[in-house]
Amino acid sequence: MFLQDSAGKIVELGKIPADYTILVFWDPTCSHCKTEIPELKIYYDSLKQAGVNVEVYAIYSELDYPAWRTYIREHKHTWKDVCARDSKELATAKYYYDVFSTPTLYVMDKNKKIIGKRLDPHGLRSVLNRKIDQDKKK
Repeated sequence: MFLQDSAGKIVELGKIPADYTILVFWDPTCSHCKTEIPELKIYYDSLKQAGVNVEVYAIYSELDYPAWRTYIREHKHTWKDVCARDSKELATAKYYYDVFSTPTLYVMDKNKKIIGKRLDPHGLRSVLNRKIDQDKKK
């Protein structure tokens, strides 16, 4: 997947150098996202502080770019916030990941293999914490 960040730079999902990638489709006007995205940010920040090589690839699920840019700037996202360049590209991304509501979260390993899908923040923590623990034992 090749989507653009808020500066217009293309960010390829497959090239994100992380042991774990959290893929999230979201919208800053979505009522569930208003609760769950801040929870995701707290969890992400705590993982980064603990030295876990994790990244978030957050796909904006609409096309109102000014509202999206304002939200990510005000909430100080440090992860990869990306958006589709047009409605066709957005529809393709949603179709590929079976997205029909927001937020929709997936967890991927370093090879971008999905290891958890359609999770809420609590499910995300459970799946990812378990995977991190398993990998530490190897």
